Amino acid sequence: MPLLTIRKNALRFEGPVIDIIICPSQPIIQQLKKEGRQPPAFKAVALIDTGATSTCISPEVVEKLGLISFDFQTVHTAAGQSEQFLYDIGVGLPISQPNILSVQAPCADLSGQPFQVLLGRDILSMCSLFYNGTDNSFVLHY
Repeated sequence: MPLLTIRKNALRFEGPVIDIIICPSQPIIQQLKKEGRQPPAFKAVALIDTGATSTCISPEVVEKLGLISFDFQTVHTAAGQSEQFLYDIGVGLPISQPNILSVQAPCADLSGQPFQVLLGRDILSMCSLFYNGTDNSFVLHY
């Protein structure tokens, strides 16, 4: 099983971040391909967030991919509770490709952050994560 090891001096301050690919859900991709259209994809920076139940995407991702919400979800954050639009998306991890992982992701206001995605436990439940603070590294295993 593939693994990704990242070592960075500022791990304590920046957190475990990785580059990922966000795309529409598999049914949308298949429909676009049937129509002879290229499915959109967005390269995003994701913070691995063990405190997030669900993977969350920023409004920037929604806009770039032209995603259409299908429902609302109540989201609990440190700032309180709110209703957020919910989207079907595909997530390509550097270690999962060519497999695209399908999840339902709420939109979250991540403005002012150096990342566009919070990678939550819905994705992490398919992986192993080892955070080594003394070595300024983390390992993600899929």
